[in-house]
Amino acid sequence: MKKIGVAIIGSGGIAKAHVKGFLALGHLCEIRALCDSYPSKAETLAQTYDLSGSVATFKDYHELLARDDIHLVSLCLPPSL
Repeated sequence: MKKIGVAIIGSGGIAKAHVKGFLALGHLCEIRALCDSYPSKAETLAQTYDLSGSVATFKDYHELLARDDIHLVSLCLPPSL
């Protein structure tokens, strides 16, 4: 069975809950990309959950959306955005 490729846009507080949820569903999906306007935040999130070797990080969401292995995007942005 092919896994669903997941990207998370935004690395703030709620992103941690999304990461934990997707990791719990690892038999169905795989986090493949993280994006934040502050790249260091995305990198820190990847390191926190030991995703650094398997996850690409982006500053610009357009680059992330250009990938053909992303099937689901989780938006973890402030409500004002």
